[in-house]
Amino acid sequence: MNLVLTLLMCRLFMYSAQMYFRNTEKVKGFIKTVSFPTWAVIALSVANILGVIAVLTNLNPVLKKWTYAGSFFDVILAAGGHYYVGH
Repeated sequence: MNLVLTLLMCRLFMYSAQMYFRNTEKVKGFIKTVSFPTWAVIALSVANILGVIAVLTNLNPVLKKWTYAGSFFDVILAAGGHYYVGH
């Protein structure tokens, strides 16, 4: 069960990373509506890719735990931003 959830999470974050790279201007528009800085688009996509690599390789257990924590904060901040603007 843990493997399935981990792979689903990795798929979600890889999908968002590729979307950030392919539709940068569109994503920047969404980022602006939730009052986040637009420079965060590329930084988030790189962080998503590095996070997926850290989780799947499991080279460093501490890094893996921090990756899960960062992913949690990413999702919570995104949900909070959308809630704040009424999406």
